[in-house]
Formats: sequence, C-alpha cells, structure tokens
Amino acid sequence: LSGFNHEISLVDVQAGNAPDPLNGVAMETVTITGELIEFQTANFVTAWSGILTSQTAYTSNLSYISAGGAATLTPKCYMFTNRHYNASGTSCLTNIVVYKGYMTKGLAITPKNDQDADPINIFPFEIRGEIDATRTQKDQLFAIRRVA
Repeated sequence: LSGFNHEISLVDVQAGNAPDPLNGVAMETVTITGELIEFQTANFVTAWSGILTSQTAYTSNLSYISAGGAATLTPKCYMFTNRHYNASGTSCLTNIVVYKGYMTKGLAITPKNDQDADPINIFPFEIRGEIDATRTQKDQLFAIRRVA
C-alpha cells in the first residue's frame, strides 16, 4: 500500500433555538492506494468490482481479461495484510479491512522494455470505501487490526 486516507466531510447542525451549532458528519469515506505486482486474471476480475471479465481460451494455459460495457459496479470487501518481523524473530500481523469499496480507476499497465533493469510490471490501484449501513454504527467503513 502506498496511501490510506480517512476522509470526513462535516456539516453544521443547529436545533431551532440552540445557541451554538454542532458539527455533524455529512459523509465519511476511505481511500486506499497501492500497487499490485502479480498478474492473476481471477484476482483482477474480483478486485475490479465486476467491470472486468476473464476467459480461458483454446487451452487451459491461456486466459485473458476483457472489459467494456459494464453498467454497474459490485461493491467488494477488501483486506490488506502486512506481516512485520521483529529483530527477535517474532512477527506482528496488521490487517486493514474496507467493508464496502470499489476500484475508482480502470486497469493501468505500463509495459516494460525487455532489457529493463527492473522487469516486474506494476499495476496501480485506488479503492474508495463507503459506509456499509448493514453493519453496526462506528464499524461501517473500515477496521485496522493488529495481532502480535
């Protein structure tokens, strides 16, 4: 991951004859950015919320992704996991879960030259998480969990 941004839009709320307005939350979202370094057709199709499709053609060794014409995005739950190893050899696991999100940009590929010093292709992504009203209040957008 390269970015995590919890965005809160405030609104002033004031009762009829109350002396001071109160701040309320008008909208709350989270944006996560990062890069994928693997090309797995099934993972890309799942992650891109239903705007991509994949096919296996000719033999089971050839698969491809296609896109175009999707009318809706299907919200997905995304989880990102990081395992940090300490000098003592123990590890700590951190999970970030976005309960309801969408990819906000299409698939981007920057082809590499055959003689490139770093031949690994990267695939940038941006996910926008929105409130999942089916969950308990104050646990509707994301969770960050750390397990020592």
